[in-house]
Amino acid sequence: MNDKLVQFKKSYITLSELEQLLDKHQSYESFANAVLQLVQAQLIQPVKSAGQTPQMPRLHYKYKVLKHSVKKSLSGVIEPLQLKLHPSISLDTYYRLTPLQLEQDLPFIQKINQFILTYNFPTQPAPAPERSQQLVGDEKWLQYKGGRRVLERLGLWLKMQVVDVKEPLRFAVNPQQLHNSTQFHLIVENKTTYEGLLPALKKTRFSTLIYGAGFEIVGSLNLFDKQLPLPNVRHFFYYFGDLDFAGISIWYLVSKQQFVSLALPFYEVALQDEGKPILTKQLRDDEAVETFLENLPPLMKERCQRLLEKNDYISQEVIAAEKLQRIWQQMSNDLEDG
Repeated sequence: MNDKLVQFKKSYITLSELEQLLDKHQSYESFANAVLQLVQAQLIQPVKSAGQTPQMPRLHYKYKVLKHSVKKSLSGVIEPLQLKLHPSISLDTYYRLTPLQLEQDLPFIQKINQFILTYNFPTQPAPAPERSQQLVGDEKWLQYKGGRRVLERLGLWLKMQVVDVKEPLRFAVNPQQLHNSTQFHLIVENKTTYEGLLPALKKTRFSTLIYGAGFEIVGSLNLFDKQLPLPNVRHFFYYFGDLDFAGISIWYLVSKQQFVSLALPFYEVALQDEGKPILTKQLRDDEAVETFLENLPPLMKERCQRLLEKNDYISQEVIAAEKLQRIWQQMSNDLEDG
């Protein structure tokens, strides 16, 4: 009942409205006892001038909702919790909501609190799937599962620098391949690699070269069929990204939406580089790393494991444009129609 009184907008509530909030099918005696308990708890106060029912126990036809008392009962839950959270997290909004809403949001509040304590607030904007994955471990939470509303309740939406992913998929097309019943597509994470490969597109069997733009591809790849509607064809997607925790997470998140193979020839050459220390904090998704490693041949897997264990990374840019093009053309020659 407390929950319903918190949401009740008016300062006064009639007996018939109380009946709607309570179980209207119960007996008069049970209903009267429930109302009297609210009065005793000082959550409502009778308006004596409104008159009383003839039935016993008598009830008044109108009551004042003691908003302060209703909120006070919530404060016993909210105030101790507030003291455990980062000072930037505000629970004030929850005084206007129900205890049930706080209970539903609490697991996410705790994860967000841990993120802030560990990494502080982001210094750079990030697409919604990326930030969502960082905050609660679910790339769809912000956009599709009410995550934005939770951040807004906590006063954190702007501080988290979330970029809503509504950008179209960006890709170049090889018109010579569009008539084939089997279509191959290469996704690359960074713009430099995309530009380095672009001159070779028409020399390959690939229909498109897709610029993933980091985590943006997680949202935009869903638009592929709308932007390139090719009926009655089979599509095969390949991915090449940075060898770091972020690059691995991008591939993993995309592969959960659409089967995307690793473009192994590129990774094989990249892994010949010694790598460099990761200077910025990156969240490691153990499941993503494990799945990525399982898709590598044994020798490449061993090299990649050593790289990540040292907290090092290899960017796509270690492969020069001409070499990128040669790798792609050879990869194209080795393709099978599946």
